[in-house]
Amino acid sequence: MKNILVFCSRDWRHPKAGFVERYAHKVFSRIAAQGNYVGWVCQNRLFPFSPASRRPQIELLDGIQVARLAPGILYRTMAQMFLTRLEKRKNLTRRMDAIVDCVVGEPLPLSNATAVPIIPLVFNLSKRMRANDSPPGPVIAATTKARTQLAQAGFPQNFLVQAPAGVDIDVPPMQPADAQLPPIIVAIDDNHRQFKSALSSVQSGGLNISASLVAVKRVSESDRANLYGRAQIGYCGHGAEEEALAFAAHGVPVICPDTDAAREFVIHGETGLFYAPGDTRALAECIRKLAKDELLRKRMAANARQSAEARSWDRTAGLILATIENLENTGG
Repeated sequence: MKNILVFCSRDWRHPKAGFVERYAHKVFSRIAAQGNYVGWVCQNRLFPFSPASRRPQIELLDGIQVARLAPGILYRTMAQMFLTRLEKRKNLTRRMDAIVDCVVGEPLPLSNATAVPIIPLVFNLSKRMRANDSPPGPVIAATTKARTQLAQAGFPQNFLVQAPAGVDIDVPPMQPADAQLPPIIVAIDDNHRQFKSALSSVQSGGLNISASLVAVKRVSESDRANLYGRAQIGYCGHGAEEEALAFAAHGVPVICPDTDAAREFVIHGETGLFYAPGDTRALAECIRKLAKDELLRKRMAANARQSAEARSWDRTAGLILATIENLENTGG
């Protein structure tokens, strides 16, 4: 079993937690459930200078030991100090097998604080970053965009591990819809204004289609089971593209704005359709196309389910754990 320390700027329960925190939680809670030790070092949610923010807050959540340091801008400095303190007081090198740094922009300044192998888990890389002259250890790309950025920064391809975001696939695929009923589209967005306008255009043209509108922050597991399971079409607005994977697990094709995030989760023309961001007419055409063409919907639905089955969270966690385990064989 492995002992792993994860540095991620926020924990997954933080009010501003996003894709990075959800990804890391899905992966490392699974790794912890296999009997491995996982510590998670993150920001303190409290206001600066409050008494409780002067020392780490420790709690066990989902099998992960969470240590919260200073808030906001102090986190990078405190992370290095925290690691240095552990190294001196508890002989960190003997206790930990690997440190994972969740990178959004630039890595944390951890390399000088310990001899424990540090594995960057990269979500987005600053253009200023360049590979070191000496051969690096393994680097994990959490997104296709991150892999491209790492390659452009000079990281050798044989050191890069692609571990894409996964999805929980322990749900039954969508049941065949009653052909006599209008198609149902479930729209996930923070602002449904554009979607409503596009849908109104489609409906005014005589196409019978019903819709359920849900805000991104109100999507729960029960929503996914109840809404996604009965939808024939999904819509993921800007900021909600990640939900395309949940739709895919239920065998539902999606419509998304053509963004970097959408391209991570959807294959245009195979598992869903893209439209130019902000183009209401193009969005309406995508709705019209999927609503009218039952054969296209069925083909994309099958492709979406197959795509989801190929990228489960269990598989992603396995890739990351294998990378850590292989450090012994690479001299890391």
